[in-house]
Amino acid sequence: MWHAFMRMDRGIFYMLLASLSFAFMGGFAKVLSQNLPLLEVTFFS
Repeated sequence: MWHAFMRMDRGIFYMLLASLSFAFMGGFAKVLSQNLPLLEVTFFS
């Protein structure tokens, strides 16, 4: 039973990490798009 909770906790951690990563990536793309062309930001970030 405890092992199942540990798996679920790890899954929740990975989901939170992924959502924070997507938020960071979106913010980073907004900052870069002020200085670089959109096509370059899309393919290289």
